[in-house]
Amino acid sequence: MKKLLILALVLVALAAFMTACADNDDPANENGNGTEVNGPTDVVQPTEPNDPTEEEHEPTPIPPVEPAVLEEPLADDALDMFVVEREPLAFADVPDDAEYKQYLDFVTARGLISGVVPAEGDQLGEFRPDSLLQFRAGLSITNSLHRIFGGYDPYPEGDQGSWEENVLAYSEYHGIFTEEEMDEMAITPGDELFGNEMAIVFARAFPPEMFPVINDINEVPGMTPGTFGFDETLLLMRAGVLAADFDGSQDVYRWEMAVALARMISPELRIQQG
Repeated sequence: MKKLLILALVLVALAAFMTACADNDDPANENGNGTEVNGPTDVVQPTEPNDPTEEEHEPTPIPPVEPAVLEEPLADDALDMFVVEREPLAFADVPDDAEYKQYLDFVTARGLISGVVPAEGDQLGEFRPDSLLQFRAGLSITNSLHRIFGGYDPYPEGDQGSWEENVLAYSEYHGIFTEEEMDEMAITPGDELFGNEMAIVFARAFPPEMFPVINDINEVPGMTPGTFGFDETLLLMRAGVLAADFDGSQDVYRWEMAVALARMISPELRIQQG
């Protein structure tokens, strides 16, 4: 009887020990006190596969470029209104052997552009040829070309009180460049122009017939058809105002502007290139 009692006690103790071991093996009670240690947030959730029915956007197609059709060049006297000459301006920062000097002399002799720093007494002014072209300067030049070509009043709505305000007022009045377009381009008068933006501004100085196609060019370096200013840049390349390697996506230096301006107003200076 005593042996049976001892055996019963042993079995009860063994059962209690096995129950305790089972509790400690529960992964939700790794600290042994029933508190959850690693919750479900540690479990990596499976990634849902992409919906095969989801619509894929097609890339915007590049519009084709109409092949160049060569036309008769402008007559030598087509822009005679710009022939009036005076002595070209001399600048302290323009060397005599600069490749662009003949073009700069051509346009300063016609009073179309001047220096950034005016001459004082015996001291020459400065042209700043390696400075970048600003929008207000480019627009002012375009206004001058448009006014001289068409014989328009420089102050169609009266003097606005400052050079910049007069530039913007003339442009707005004649629809050359409107305030709405400036807002769309997110451009202000003091902003520097890229090549394609200069092309847009200059192309509006004259009617299209003043830019006959004399070059079989169908590409613009740094630009693709349909992008902003592509058509205007190509127009000026085909007309011989801009060189075939002109990159419309790059900044424009003032000396480059002077070269383009000279070719704008002189049929003889326009370049024929392939």
